[in-house]
Amino acid sequence: MGTRSENAGGAKGLNGDATAMITLTYNLYRGGADKAQLEATRALLNEARLRREESMRLIEQGVRVAFSAHEVSLARMPQLEDALKSAEEGRKAFDDRFEAGDAKLIDLMGLEDALFQAAGGVVSGRSSVLLSHYQILGAMGRLRSSL
Repeated sequence: MGTRSENAGGAKGLNGDATAMITLTYNLYRGGADKAQLEATRALLNEARLRREESMRLIEQGVRVAFSAHEVSLARMPQLEDALKSAEEGRKAFDDRFEAGDAKLIDLMGLEDALFQAAGGVVSGRSSVLLSHYQILGAMGRLRSSL
C-alpha cells in the first residue's frame, strides 16, 4: 500500500510513502498447552520404542531357549535309542534263557518294565524334539505356515 502526493503538508515536490502490513499470530494465552502436547507425544513415542525393544528381547530370549531345548533333545535321542535297543536285546536274551529253563517269570516282569521305560523314553524324547521345533517356529512367527 502506498500514497502519492504533491506539495502536501508544506513540503514542495512529490512525496511518496509506503506502508506494509504484517500479521503475526502467536498463541500467548494457551498456558503452554502446545508444549505439553508435544512433550506428551514424545513420551508416548519413547514408551512405544521401549515396548518394542522389550518385545524384541523377549522374542530373542524365547528363540534362544527353544533352540537350546531342541539341541539338548536331539543330543539325548541316541542315548534313548541305545537304551531301547539294549532293553530289546535283553528281552530276546531272556526268551532264550526261559526256553532253556534258566529264567523265571519274575525276571520277565523286570525286563518288560525296563523295555517299557526305554520305549517311553524314546517317545518322550521324540516329543521333546518336535515340541522344541514348534517352539522355534512359533518364536520366529512361522508356526502357522509350517502346519
